[in-house]
Amino acid sequence: MGKMKKGKKVSLIVLMAMLVGAGIWVGMMKFEWTKPTLQLLPDSRYVSQKLSFKVEDQKSGVAEVCVEVVQQGKTVTLLVEHFPRETRRVEKTLLLKPLPQGLKEGEAQLRISARDHSWNRNSVVMGKDVIIDTIAPQVTILGALHYINKGGTGVVTYTTTEDTPVSGVQIGDLFSRGTQRARIDTLLILRSPTTQLGMPRFP
Repeated sequence: MGKMKKGKKVSLIVLMAMLVGAGIWVGMMKFEWTKPTLQLLPDSRYVSQKLSFKVEDQKSGVAEVCVEVVQQGKTVTLLVEHFPRETRRVEKTLLLKPLPQGLKEGEAQLRISARDHSWNRNSVVMGKDVIIDTIAPQVTILGALHYINKGGTGVVTYTTTEDTPVSGVQIGDLFSRGTQRARIDTLLILRSPTTQLGMPRFP
């Protein structure tokens, strides 16, 4: 009789240990607390013709991603997508040229949210003030066609439709950066390897 009670007691302890172990496993695997990570590619204030981002969740996996733009009090949804449990990484590029209906050039707020597959439904939201600018700057050469002797020098003047941080003239593999004078970009070419000046460009 004593042996039977002792055997039952041992079985109960083993069963309880198994239940506790199973509970710990479920807690670690299903109730994990780590949120997904979000990253803009690149992390810039300006949004041009493409919007790229990356979402990662190395534990339960990425479950859902949503991309929205808020402009003048109106919310425009660019993406809502669901993913299977084994999805650990999501990289997306959204085309913004032409602009989706409801959006226009100018200031806006970009909002990207992501959720994982854990029972906690861990989520993360990234909000960022951005400037939508999908129109490329235009350049106008002032004067007639420019020629230069090989190994010589020359000057070309041009204007742009908007302020640009970098502009210049490309001749073969040689890029010469322009300098601004009274709202006109002036470029000095030194020791040109060709006989004809190239066109101004934006790097």
